[in-house]
Amino acid sequence: MRGPTVWLGQRVFPAKPVAMLDVGSHKIVCLIGMRADGAAGRGRLLGYAYRRSEGVVGGRISNMAAAEMCVRQAIAQAEKMADATVDVAFAAMSTPARAERFQARAALPFGAASGDDIDRILLAVRRDAARRGEAALHLHPRGFAVDDDEATPDPRGLPGGVLSADLSALFAEAQTVRRVQACLARMHIALGGFAVSSFASALGVLSDAEAERGALVIDMGAASTAACHVAGGALAGAASVREGGAAVTADLAQAFALSMAEAERLKTMHGGVLSGPEDEGESIRLAIDAHGGQVLVSLPKPEVNAVVRKRQEAIFRALAAEIGTAAAGRPVILTGGGSQLLGAAALAERVFGGPARAVAPAPLFNGPSPEAGPGFAAAAGLFSHAGRADFAANVSVLAPEEPARGYFARVGEWLRQGF
Repeated sequence: MRGPTVWLGQRVFPAKPVAMLDVGSHKIVCLIGMRADGAAGRGRLLGYAYRRSEGVVGGRISNMAAAEMCVRQAIAQAEKMADATVDVAFAAMSTPARAERFQARAALPFGAASGDDIDRILLAVRRDAARRGEAALHLHPRGFAVDDDEATPDPRGLPGGVLSADLSALFAEAQTVRRVQACLARMHIALGGFAVSSFASALGVLSDAEAERGALVIDMGAASTAACHVAGGALAGAASVREGGAAVTADLAQAFALSMAEAERLKTMHGGVLSGPEDEGESIRLAIDAHGGQVLVSLPKPEVNAVVRKRQEAIFRALAAEIGTAAAGRPVILTGGGSQLLGAAALAERVFGGPARAVAPAPLFNGPSPEAGPGFAAAAGLFSHAGRADFAANVSVLAPEEPARGYFARVGEWLRQGF
């Protein structure tokens, strides 16, 4: 399935039901939607499901059988609610990716720029990335020029000999996308598009105006924490740290001799990153398993918060070092399941230097709604991308293999000479 062409600025939601999958290390989220009657470009949610994830580690599928079972069950449950079946799915994963802004050039064989020339540039960039073992994700033209003339957002019809494109993209390991593609193929479902979770989350929580002004969206997952810097209505940078909420849980388990389940409950119900004078001398009562039953233990709240703060601050500082200074002072939007950690926004303000807040995606149903908290941001972003006109949201999949000879081979050679 060919992805939408982002530079045209228009997007139509598929006419058939499609699935939106957030394939995380902690949970699988599935939303099923289709175009609303009489509302081209807008989607209507039909069903949803989520379940615990297995077979996904470090932003990639590590056990195909386990991952397939989880994805299959999530899709089947959502299909049952939607009373529909799907044969196309869009997927998001917290896979490591690097952001890059670059120039690409192509000869204009007919003496004037056209939409086909723009498509050829995008296709050639994808194929060039594929030869390096990478996927060019969220490929977005930020501007064009014909014969090095002044920049224009739409070069179609301008006469000249060479078209230049100012592009931004995320480059990720192609194997990650192929594994998702293979997992879905075992269910006879085609991969319609792929997104990095932090970018999908940005689509789910940012308005077009916020994307234009600029913001740093931080997706706080269980196994990773990723940032997406959006400015001028386009992707400006990305970074990720392979630690998330699970690392905080592990620290609590080690510090207080708890099981992982007990530490997770402590973090979720009582944990925070900041302590005040009112916390001095306060204890947290936690039920733990001991001697074949449950007993209550008292844990000093300042000590619990200190453990949480140490790890979370280390994660934020590592992320800040990765994202660089370009995003410094930008508004910080926290989302993902870990963003519900008490005091996380205040800590983010200290580290990143901009006003911070935790945000959940807007409700997806008019009536009974899923628990669309921050942990649903990536799936909601995939669902909403079809209705966006200004905030570029290209989630096209890898380009097909380039023919050994012929017209596209010659075009690829022209573009490689221009890179």
